[in-house]
Amino acid sequence: MEESLDRASHSLQDLVAVALFGSASQAGEVPAGLWALGGPPCANAFWAAKRGVHDPQHGDLKRFIDDTELLAKALVLMLVLGLVGWITIYVLDRLLH
Repeated sequence: MEESLDRASHSLQDLVAVALFGSASQAGEVPAGLWALGGPPCANAFWAAKRGVHDPQHGDLKRFIDDTELLAKALVLMLVLGLVGWITIYVLDRLLH
């Protein structure tokens, strides 16, 4: 994971790709991945963050905060489910061997 972060150009889209897919090379899939993860609010938070760097007066701040909260919750859920999956695989491997 650390190598993936080092290889990312450190653009927001590259970093989110590493978080979602483990590789910056999948940066083009970030909007669809966020949409699949949490629907329009997650994708909206991403696009608003990207635009905000270049245009700080853009958009509705309350909506951005609400959408970012939903995105954070979706990312935490993704992390928890991923850990549960790894733990399950580990336990089953130990039981079967």
